[in-house]
Parts: sequence; structure tokens; C-alpha cells
Amino acid sequence: MFTLEGVIRELHVEEGRENLLQQIDKHYRGKGAVTGAAAVAGDLFGQTANAAMLAMYDGENTQNFACLVDGQVVCGQFAGAQLLKEGHRVRIAGERSGDVVVARGILDEKQGLVWVGHAWGRAAEVAANWKIAAWCFGFAYIGLTIFSWLGGTGHRSFLEVQVWIVLSSAFLCLGVAFWANKDMQILATPSTEIFRILGFSTPEKVNLNKYQLSLVESRKRMKLISSKRKELREGTFTLPPEPLILSMGSEQLRNTHDYKQAIEDGKLSMASDGA
Repeated sequence: MFTLEGVIRELHVEEGRENLLQQIDKHYRGKGAVTGAAAVAGDLFGQTANAAMLAMYDGENTQNFACLVDGQVVCGQFAGAQLLKEGHRVRIAGERSGDVVVARGILDEKQGLVWVGHAWGRAAEVAANWKIAAWCFGFAYIGLTIFSWLGGTGHRSFLEVQVWIVLSSAFLCLGVAFWANKDMQILATPSTEIFRILGFSTPEKVNLNKYQLSLVESRKRMKLISSKRKELREGTFTLPPEPLILSMGSEQLRNTHDYKQAIEDGKLSMASDGA
């Protein structure tokens, strides 16, 4: 992967790669695209259509996009790609596929958003899996203890049963954690490189899972409601309309994260901050 920086131009977003390419073709066949910059853009998209088709896929609840950045055709797919803004300067972690750049991660400083397929770096993924394993161990231990208490211990002593419960729960949970860490590193390793390219400090520790855009906006709204509860009851405060983002749902925005909020909360920092 490499870094590409520039302003988004000629942005097109659609559900499905075929729909996207049809939209682009129709757009640049219009009367307004006969000459000038639009004609140049149309030629570039036309030359890279086959490469873009091969580079993109049709994922559920994702939007395929294509645009020009620094004179290069950039394409890809993210859940939440419709929030990309033409005219905004972005930093892209991309891979070249034929004549196009396939975006694996995008950072828009003006919006404070980052688009990435997997929200955990390597170390953050390991920590998350061990945390899940610890919770599973706790639930398994409590459940088996209650079961043995209700069903009786038979000829075994209470201590023997407890040892068996601890060992069996630990074996199961450790096995799941090791399997998950090995399996999920396939996703976490490239994400770590994406976070490094996008400029995050300690990219292996980045965890944006709790900063999915829909979750952040939902928390902000709940905080507003909580702070204005008295005024709402008295009728002196009118709650603003629900943001369009909340109506989109978490699945439609699962690849879109509010990294600026994570920085404000002290959960991560940029390499340029010296942290």
C-alpha cells in the first residue's frame, strides 16, 4: 500500500459496481461533458473502467465509488461511502490494480472521518479477543458452578468439581481466543498498515470500534436529551430533528468512523502530534 493525497474531484457513488459504471458512462455522455475538464475526466474513467470493475466487488450494505484524486482514478467500496465529499482534501491508503488506485482506507480531516474495512490494529485485535475470552470464562465458570450445585457433585468433592470447571472453562476459552487471534490477524494486519499510512500514532493499538459514526451520533443525541431533560418536560426546549445519519443505521455506516471524537476522548492520536 502507498499514500495518495489530494482533493476529491468527479465523485460518483452507487450501490453496486455495475450501477456505478453505468452512472459514470451516462454522466459523461451528457451534453455538458463534451469539452473541458469533464471530457478529460470522462476519458480517464473510460480508460480505467475494466480495471475498476475487476478491483471492486458488491458487498452487502456497501457503496461503490469512483473519483479523481491528484489526477488518478480512485475506486473502492465502503459502507458509508456516500458521506465522501467532493472538494474535500483526503489522505488515502491505496493499492494499485491495473490503471486504478483501490482505496483501502480514507481520512478526511475536515469531516473528522475515516473509512476503513476493519476497525482494529494488530495489538487492539489481540486485546479485544482476550477480553472476550475473559468474559466467556467468567460466564462459563458461573454457569457450570450453578449447574453442578443444582445437579450435585456425585462422588467428587466440591474442590475436585471446581478444578474441573476451571480447567474445562479455561481450555475452551483459551482455545477460542487463540483461534480468533490467528484468524482475525488476516484483517488486523492490513488495517495496521492502513492506520500507519493515514497518520495515526501507534497504529497497531488503534481501535475505532466504539467510534463508528452512527454510534457516536447516537451517543451525542442521548447526551443532549439527558442534559435538556428538564427543559423538554417544561416545553422550553425543542429537540432538533434526528440527524439523517441515525436513520441510515449502523450497518450502512459500519466502515465510517469519527476519529476526531476518539482523539477528543484521548483514545488515539496522530503521529504528527508527537504522541
